[in-house]
Amino acid sequence: MVGLSSSKFSERLKTNRKIKLYCTEVTRKLLSCMKDYTHLTDYTCALPIDEPTLIGIPILDGGGDGTIPQAKQVTLTAIPAGHCPGSAMLLIEGEEGNILYTGDFRFEIGTARLLSSLHDTYGNPKNLLSIHCDTTFFTPKAHHLASRSECEEAIVKEVKEHISQGPQHHVLLRVKAKLGYENVYRVIYDHLGVKTHIQKKDGHLYSQLPDILETITTDPSSQVHACCQYITTENDASASSHSVSKCETLQSPGVQTKVIHLSTIWFVESETVQTTFRVDANTVRCCYSFHSSYTEIADFIQYLRPKRVYPNVIPIQQSKEKAKAMLQALLTEEVQGSFSSDEEQVESWKPINGMEMWWKKKRKASSDDEEATSVKVSRPAADNISITSTTTRASTPEMDLWSDEEG
Repeated sequence: MVGLSSSKFSERLKTNRKIKLYCTEVTRKLLSCMKDYTHLTDYTCALPIDEPTLIGIPILDGGGDGTIPQAKQVTLTAIPAGHCPGSAMLLIEGEEGNILYTGDFRFEIGTARLLSSLHDTYGNPKNLLSIHCDTTFFTPKAHHLASRSECEEAIVKEVKEHISQGPQHHVLLRVKAKLGYENVYRVIYDHLGVKTHIQKKDGHLYSQLPDILETITTDPSSQVHACCQYITTENDASASSHSVSKCETLQSPGVQTKVIHLSTIWFVESETVQTTFRVDANTVRCCYSFHSSYTEIADFIQYLRPKRVYPNVIPIQQSKEKAKAMLQALLTEEVQGSFSSDEEQVESWKPINGMEMWWKKKRKASSDDEEATSVKVSRPAADNISITSTTTRASTPEMDLWSDEEG
């Protein structure tokens, strides 16, 4: 999302109508109702999920010798990425090779083998020239991150324990982004019958996600809240210390509030492997990640076996060169055993807004009596990592929508 609000980007789209912004239909709808991006609506082109689309590469300039270059075509396929509503990987297939750009993604171990668009007609992984991979947490410190289903179970338990004490007991979910927590709202509603209170100004955004409308409310009397406002200054790239809730209910006398921080960075930096960490009687941290762990990334790369792999993001406390070397090393390591498809684990999280097709539609066929064994991925020693730079994503308007970079 970084750069989407750039004036140079919008000018590029305006000056050549052959250039399009390709995205999923869900993303297109979300962008169309955001004031910062409505000007992009006429230039967006929605791609169907898991359906290859042939597109032409626009010829912007003639050849240096006065000849007109021959137009080329590539096949573009959007594959759900499990990061937030509408997020997708892009598989680009052309005569010069196939490239997979993951963008931000969260896949559990074994997920890659279930994605039919990444397999040929014989059920084998497609030949990939390269993968440009989300490496946000590709660090030994994030060797394991709790699955979202584990986190959701822990959140429901914490919420139930607190609000069952009486109507004056409320829970505040401190979420960093406006989008990405829809399944949390869903499980709370399904298990406890309680809607999550959101800010009124976000109602138009969620109206584009009809699958969760019954799980949220703008009524502040609800006992569960996700109504924090985040204020970011130019001198502070992190908004976590500036989160405030102006909810009239939570500020009422006698209200007992439990705060649940849904974050990841704190768990990674402290190398805390449990799902939750209790700060005090009324404050809990929960490791809810939108990005894959080191082990999950390794499983994804080693299963697809591209010729080359590149980092999309410089992992925390690491250099770009070290990240590239670690990724490339995955392709030379001997893979022990076959790749797991723990369907009970993988299917436990269902993407919101009709994206269940991610798991259900065109699933790669496998034998009923197939014995699934997990991949053994070695953990590099932390003290062998050369920490030469720490790169974080710049604070932009987009980060308020799709970011879980909370401490």
